[in-house]
This record gives sequence, structure tokens and C-alpha cells, in this order.
Amino acid sequence: MTGDNRQPLVAVLMSTYNGEQYLKDQIDSILKQKDVTVQLYIRDDGSSDQTATILKSYASLGNIFVKVGTNVGVGRAFMSLVYDESIHADYYAFSDQDDIWLEDKLSRAVSMIRKAEESGPSKAPILYAGNQTLIDATGKELGDRFQEPVPVEYHRVLAANLLSGCTMVFNQELMNLLRDKKRRPPMETFTTTVMHDVWVAWVAAICGKTLFDMEGKILYRQHDHNVVGAFAKSKAEVHRDQIHKLVSRKNRNPRMKRAGYALKYFPEYVSDKKDLQHYAGYKHSLKDRLWLLRDDQTIRYTHEKRIGYWLKVILGLV
Repeated sequence: MTGDNRQPLVAVLMSTYNGEQYLKDQIDSILKQKDVTVQLYIRDDGSSDQTATILKSYASLGNIFVKVGTNVGVGRAFMSLVYDESIHADYYAFSDQDDIWLEDKLSRAVSMIRKAEESGPSKAPILYAGNQTLIDATGKELGDRFQEPVPVEYHRVLAANLLSGCTMVFNQELMNLLRDKKRRPPMETFTTTVMHDVWVAWVAAICGKTLFDMEGKILYRQHDHNVVGAFAKSKAEVHRDQIHKLVSRKNRNPRMKRAGYALKYFPEYVSDKKDLQHYAGYKHSLKDRLWLLRDDQTIRYTHEKRIGYWLKVILGLV
């Protein structure tokens, strides 16, 4: 929190990759944010189109900082920005490269976080995430993504995280946990198993508080080149992903790994969360595997077909 009357400083973290088509709209909407001071940190993930040229056109503004890197994937690119300790602010936010932010997106998020900071425990890690207004490639509105609040309890986030990184804003206390070198999973985790926003949602769920805002403050663009989108996958895409997990060991066990990381890196926060032991140990314990097979609540939270979930447990893919 700021200790005077100055506007809160928000560091916006963005990863770009071949985003020439919509990038300018995204950046311009970030620069138009009201009642906050914005610094925009961009890591380009090895673009081959005109993205770098577009970024250079903003270089004279003084509050946009660009790094050009090799292609490491969106999750790892974002986490490299999270881990960059030269980036300091009161609050932090993620941004996609192809959306449009309403001018009060950040100020509303900061206001909600501040109220939670003032009413809750001192120095609590707090994450804000919100709804999205879907738009198509031309900017036509398609309606809100969510019709009811997204569950933010840790067991719901573990089973199926629905919080989108492009809506996330979080405080310094959560950033401190994320940056703590003793609490970092292997960097390759963010290439193969866990997206950056899933990790941030997970750490907030087990260590702090998450706020979900039903009022969408972002126009979330859906188009053919989305890195991550809101629309449901086709059956063919679901089957393709399932086959990919079967043949690729690196992409298996996202829930098991997140549970294991929670137990390893945040033990003081999870002593009362016994179900994490079942997730983390089920591949080596018949008792834990049977618990996962029998727990109706867990199956319901995954939004998966029961038989499909059972097969994942039996085959060691959870």
C-alpha cells in the first residue's frame, strides 16, 4: 500500500509473441488506466513478425521497458518477469498481448485489494482476478465469460483453476512469496506442466486470499491465434491433449506436482490441508489412490467425466 497521497504504482507484466495484429490496442489501453501510475514491463518471446518494431515505437515514453529473449514459452516468459527483482511496485498485474482493458481495470482491482488489506490480517498475500467480456477478432462483444463467481478455495483451484492471468492483480506480499528463491519450483515446470497464472492462483489459494470480481474490466479477445482462450475445446482437441499426456512424461501430473510443491515449498501454510497428501502421494500409495477414486467432491470439482477421471488416476496422470 502507498503511504501518502500519490497514486499507487502498478507494474504490468506482459509476454509478447508474434502479436503484431492486436498489440497496439492492448498497450494503448494499459497506458490509459486512470487513478494509478503504470509501468509496463514486456518480454518478447522471440517474435518473428513486426512485434519488436511496434514495441520500439513506444520506447520514448519512459514507462515501458522491453526485453527481447529467445522463445521459452508463455509460462516461463511470464515467470522470468515475476522473478526479476529489479521490478518494484505497489501492485503487480499480468497482461495478454491482444485484449483491451477498460480504463478503470487497475484502479478497481487495487481498490478491492486495499480494502481486503485493511480489513484482514497484516501483510496477507492477496490476489485479485475478475470476469471477462468476450469479444471476437473484430471487437464485437460476445457476452461475459462467467455467469456466476469463480470458486477460489484451494481445493477448487487445484482441481480446475478458472482464474485468468490477464485479469490478475496482486500485492507485494504475494510477490514476495513468489520471488522467494527457497519457494520456487524448477523453471522447466512453467514450460511443461504449470502455466504462470495457474501457479500464482495456486500460491494465493494456499497462502493468502483471492478476490473474484464479477464485473469484467477487460475485453477478452477470441481469435484464431490465441495462446490461451476462453472457448471450450472440441472433443478432438480434448482427445489430442489426453494422448499427448500419455506419450509425454513431462506434461503429466499437473495436480500431483502442484500438491507436492505446496507441501515442499509452503509447509507452514498447508499443515491443515490433508487432501494434498493424497494428490502428492497417490502414485506410490494405494491408500491415496483409492481416496482419489472415491472422493466425489474432487471428481465434481474437476469438471471431468467420472470414468475419464478414474482412468487418469489409474494410469497415473492426475
